[in-house]
Amino acid sequence: MTIVPDHILNIMHPQDRPKGNAGKTRVECEQKYSHKLEKDEHRTFSQWLDLKEIPYIHAQNHKRSTIQIGWPDFTIFYNGMALCIEFKVKGNKPSEDQVRSMDKLRKNNVDCFVCETAVEAIDRIRMWIKQDIK
Repeated sequence: MTIVPDHILNIMHPQDRPKGNAGKTRVECEQKYSHKLEKDEHRTFSQWLDLKEIPYIHAQNHKRSTIQIGWPDFTIFYNGMALCIEFKVKGNKPSEDQVRSMDKLRKNNVDCFVCETAVEAIDRIRMWIKQDIK
């Protein structure tokens, strides 16, 4: 298998590139890996919320969203309150739409956080409800 350098792949038409990862640029491979990591964090966090019977809405990240563009990944409910969490794996930043949505939510007294990992998100939930959930 021949590895085609990024500077060549960048000017090639997608149909002319080699199949599989050999036909992807470094940036495209990093994006795919980041998406997988974020998806894994979503799964872990969802499972924890289910285990603790904490109600939530999850904007699925594996298909086109049907909710407002920029809405955080998770909206969590507890005792009449709501908290929103957006997952971004290390090095990634919220989009302009996500920043605008979170700013609107914060103006309406809804706490919003950007978390890199499920562990960080779980810690945020524990602090938010001020009770030791094990």
